[in-house]
Amino acid sequence: MDFKLTPEITENIIFCMENQKDIFLFDTKQKTCIHAGEAEETDSENLLPLPEWTPVHGFKLMEEFTGTVKNPVIRKKLRETISTRAGVFKRFRQVLAEYPEFESAWRIFKKERLKKTVYSWYQTISLAKELSELGEEPEETYEILRNDFIFSFCRPSPDFLDNLRTVLSGKDGGPAEKDNPEPEEIIIEGFSEVIERTPELFRQAASGLFYRFVSGNPGNMEIFYAETPASEKAGAVLTESFYGEDKKGRKIQVVTAAAVKKEFRGMGVFSQLLETVKNSAEGHGGKAVCFMPFTSPFLLPLLKRLGMPADLPTEPDEDIFL
Repeated sequence: MDFKLTPEITENIIFCMENQKDIFLFDTKQKTCIHAGEAEETDSENLLPLPEWTPVHGFKLMEEFTGTVKNPVIRKKLRETISTRAGVFKRFRQVLAEYPEFESAWRIFKKERLKKTVYSWYQTISLAKELSELGEEPEETYEILRNDFIFSFCRPSPDFLDNLRTVLSGKDGGPAEKDNPEPEEIIIEGFSEVIERTPELFRQAASGLFYRFVSGNPGNMEIFYAETPASEKAGAVLTESFYGEDKKGRKIQVVTAAAVKKEFRGMGVFSQLLETVKNSAEGHGGKAVCFMPFTSPFLLPLLKRLGMPADLPTEPDEDIFL
């Protein structure tokens, strides 16, 4: 992005979002909100619409807050207020004004939700820029993939986790690039690529999270990979299997890492790899889920589309977006 989301910029955007009378745009060059009437056509490439925030969003927020109130008397008053609809915003504030402690809680609650909305907006436009540089994924890619790629799986080598740990520690510059790396080498290269753009503190936290999550037993791991008919590896995902604690003890196949070689991105390889993992898990009466402390931004829209969102921070520090 051309700007970083600082606390000052966030406050500016929230202030303009709550203005329901005027329309504002965010100027990425001036790094501030401007009135839509002041925008010039020559500046259109620097202007972004603000996060959507309508009275409907505000009403739903009041309903959500009311549900969090533990005091039965105040909760009842608030529910009666929002059930009448007409003049609901004014009366909602009037009820809270009678209880300063809850009025303060409402302000904090509302501000946090608005901040999350802005963070999500910033994350979306950041990813959109990266994806535009990669090119759009072509439609109807399944038939192309089925003809041009072969999808298989293998077990990682015994020293796979040790090699991965070396890269995550930051003590190694990453594996030497090969024309045709093995599936586990693609995974390690993917980690190396993400680490290059990840602040050290976040890298350390995510590394610790990753190693607490994986069992450390390569026998529980599988790497699903795609290759061309000429045996050139295109991408890979790392999974680890667990068995649920319910009566059926169903298998849970967890995607913990993924990488696609740059020359094969935008072709739907990652999407089909995840479909392969899902089919594998469901074929054993189980389920596939996604938990990736380290994830390349270009992968996120596909995860969301497939209903397998990555477990990533929703309120990252501004320096995470480099």
